[in-house]
Parts: sequence; C-alpha cells; structure tokens
Amino acid sequence: MGIFVSEMKNRATHFIQISFHHVDCRANMVAHLIARERFKISNDRFWVEDVSEVAIAVVNGKILTSTLPD
Repeated sequence: MGIFVSEMKNRATHFIQISFHHVDCRANMVAHLIARERFKISNDRFWVEDVSEVAIAVVNGKILTSTLPD
C-alpha cells in the first residue's frame, strides 16, 4: 500500500490542484465490479445509458458481493 501512496503523491505533483478523499470499499463496489467485468470480455464495451447487469443487481441488493466469483 505504501508504494501506491508514494506513486500517487508523485503523480499529484503534475496537477495544478488535486484532492484525495477516502471512499469506503462498499461505496466503491460498483466501480470495482465494472472494472472486473471489463477484464472478462475481449471486445470494447461502452455503458453510456446502460449499466452492467451485475452492478445493478448489487445496487438493488439482489446480489451479495461476497457471492460473486473473482
């Protein structure tokens, strides 16, 4: 984790203004699921008005993230 923080601090110097905020892992869960789903497909996919069905199910409480495969 320390390497990640050091890298982010280094990259932050390239911005005129930047701020960092802690996001609880539960709040970041949908972004994580969308990123993980992206690695499973070989073609490009863009969700403009539609969202991943898995992400919708998690937000609606129909899927517990502990039951999702890696």
